[in-house]
Amino acid sequence: MSRKNTNSFLKKACLFAGLLLTISLSFKSQAQLDAASTFQRNYLYHLSLVLPEHIFSTTKFEYGRKTGELYGVPTDFTRMEIIEELRTGITEKVEINLDLAYLVSETEETDTTEVKRSGPRNFSLGFRYRWVEREESNYNFDLIARFSPDLDNATQATQTNDGNAFSGRTAFTLEAVLGRREQKTEFSIRGAVSLLGRETLVNENLGLRFRSNISYLARLWMIFQPRLKRGHYLE
Repeated sequence: MSRKNTNSFLKKACLFAGLLLTISLSFKSQAQLDAASTFQRNYLYHLSLVLPEHIFSTTKFEYGRKTGELYGVPTDFTRMEIIEELRTGITEKVEINLDLAYLVSETEETDTTEVKRSGPRNFSLGFRYRWVEREESNYNFDLIARFSPDLDNATQATQTNDGNAFSGRTAFTLEAVLGRREQKTEFSIRGAVSLLGRETLVNENLGLRFRSNISYLARLWMIFQPRLKRGHYLE
């Protein structure tokens, strides 16, 4: 293989196996029911690969730890989770994505008790539509719709029975994204409204089954990250 062909092959290999590692460390203090303070630390690692046929895959490894008081009792929460996001463009303006997650372990621990839960979470299927794209100013505006089905009841963790990671409800989310791309970075402001179905929460020890009402969730957040060339799907 000539040097020119070798360089061309290496460039393509780097494109289709591009690696993005982002370490996100956040600190947050919040009030609990008894007004006690809580300290939360999250570590989030991203590994992103461009697969054949222009499918973009992002694998996230998240570790979180939270310490504080719950109902006046000193409590530690520890969580480790793996999240897999797959997405690909079906037209120049429409992208389809599939999100999968597995809760490796989540532990709630006090001086006298320890309960755990783990297992797969509800998957999410969504579509992203690029409504506005201004190449001269690098701005874009996207609309995203996601649906997550109710796969199983949520089982509460007890001292004798581990809980699961299912939400016990369906969820439908509409999200708007305003983003700006620079040469090496990306910045976006996101807002989302979710319609959450009735939740079923089961306590195996007590034989109780809790059913919540239909509820709504509104969120607003900002993202700043390094930019990665992503091929034939929306950036």
